[in-house]
Amino acid sequence: MIGINAALPINQKVSLGAGVGASFWGPKAYGDVTYFFNSCHKGWAVGAGVTRNSGLRSVHKTLHTV
Repeated sequence: MIGINAALPINQKVSLGAGVGASFWGPKAYGDVTYFFNSCHKGWAVGAGVTRNSGLRSVHKTLHTV
């Protein structure tokens, strides 16, 4: 929902990112890596990342399935 992030260029085509914030489910942290097809971090890119959301202990939901 809201947070801060930072990206660190590793070389002309790769950067690492990380951030923390708050979501509807509680505190959240993430990390990612991005590969740019053009140098100097311009143009199209692909990336992958992982997110951890700790959740809220007081929220309980029922999921109805068919």
